[in-house]
Amino acid sequence: MKKYFIMEDSCEECTADWNGHGPDGGPKLRHIDLWIGGKGGSPFDAIDCEDALTHSNADGTPALEPVIANPPSSEPVDSTPLFNTGTGECYGGAQAHRTVGQYRNKSTGHSSK
Repeated sequence: MKKYFIMEDSCEECTADWNGHGPDGGPKLRHIDLWIGGKGGSPFDAIDCEDALTHSNADGTPALEPVIANPPSSEPVDSTPLFNTGTGECYGGAQAHRTVGQYRNKSTGHSSK
C-alpha cells in the first residue's frame, strides 16, 4: 500500500490472535486492523472497501501480508485515500467478493457467518 500508519488503539480480535487462537488463528499471529476513514460517506461502501482490502487464502485462512514496523522516512508513500467518501471508491479499485465481518456485503448481498 505504501502507507504509514500510527497505532492508536488495539482490537479484541488482534489480541486474541496473538495470545491464543483468535478468529484468524494464533498464537503469535500478528493481526492488524487499519482504519480506512469513511465519515460522511456510505457506511456500506466503507464496509465493502474493508472487505475488499482484507485478503484471504482459498481455504479461508488470512493471507499474511508483509508489514514494516518502524520504517525509515525514506520509504515511498502513496497519498491516495484508502476509501474515498465522495465517490465510494476503494484503494486501487478493490472490489469486495465476500463479507469479512458481521455485516451484509452490499456489492454481493452475502452475509458473514
